[in-house]
Amino acid sequence: MEERRSYSSVLVGPVRSANAITGKGTPEIAGYAAVFNEEFVLYEDDVYRVVEQIRPGAFSDVLGNDVRCLFNHDSDHVLGRTENSTLRLTEDSRGLRFRNSLDTKTSMGQNVYRFVSRGDVTGCSFAFIVAADEWAQATQADGRTVVTRTITKIAKLLDVGPVTYPAYPQTSVGT
Repeated sequence: MEERRSYSSVLVGPVRSANAITGKGTPEIAGYAAVFNEEFVLYEDDVYRVVEQIRPGAFSDVLGNDVRCLFNHDSDHVLGRTENSTLRLTEDSRGLRFRNSLDTKTSMGQNVYRFVSRGDVTGCSFAFIVAADEWAQATQADGRTVVTRTITKIAKLLDVGPVTYPAYPQTSVGT
């Protein structure tokens, strides 16, 4: 089953690409599409709280796959692709890092560059299929039952990219 993570949140700390500082080369956006060991609330009410986190190494098997960079997960808003190297993905200790060259001859490339450089869009998201996950035994906290899902392995990474409403507030994008 395909999953996406996009919800309203606040971003902490955008990542800046080198060309934004030098003003040379192809305009780029860069940042973290996913972060490790950070909780995202999947569901919450007065009785239950279900949280999700991603374990380091979860993306290691899919880094060589053909992945798209999309704005707001919209397949009509393609920004880049790993197959032609306009999108580059790496995994480090913080999470899934991306760097995407933008084609500013397209209106979408121009728009996204402006949205990100002005700080209107500051977070990212990713669409994925899970290969393996672990569910922790329920605990009690603040009078609620808390269940934690840890994604340990991604089967397929479909897309990454900047979104208006990121699920994980720790994701980032900058110019």
